[in-house]
Amino acid sequence: VEPARREFLEGVLLSGKPGIYTDHRNGRVLEAHGYPIAGPDGKVSSMALFVTDTTEKAQAQRALRHSEATARALLNATWDRAYLLGPGGIILAVNEAGARSYGMTRDEMTGKCHYEFFPPELVASRRAFIEDVFRSGKPGFFSDQRDDRMLDARAHPIVDADGQVSS
Repeated sequence: VEPARREFLEGVLLSGKPGIYTDHRNGRVLEAHGYPIAGPDGKVSSMALFVTDTTEKAQAQRALRHSEATARALLNATWDRAYLLGPGGIILAVNEAGARSYGMTRDEMTGKCHYEFFPPELVASRRAFIEDVFRSGKPGFFSDQRDDRMLDARAHPIVDADGQVSS
């Protein structure tokens, strides 16, 4: 038994507390859960050991981290403000430029409703614009002028595996 595994097993037996050990072997990821078992005298005399092959879970987690990093890179690849909105205008992700434009961090904006950042007189038109993109599944575009600035906005639907617009 290799030293790290031996340390895990002895640790559970000596401490009398459950433990978890992750073993990377032969391209597989195995997760072992050890539970001490007390004998009639109350002292730990053995353990129950449950081992689960978590290779696919570990691969999925790695793929998810890679996908999230790719999405962040794409959002931050532009100098323009970029938002990933869910149903109801909930901000799922925002790039640095978008967060900075409101004096916030990406984490502070994530989970908030996008419409709360618009002046009241623009909320209805922006909501209708985004809802139309969700409903139609087609990109949308609009321009307007505020405070002597011309603003162009584009919205592109993202569809899920079932072909439904998800963001």
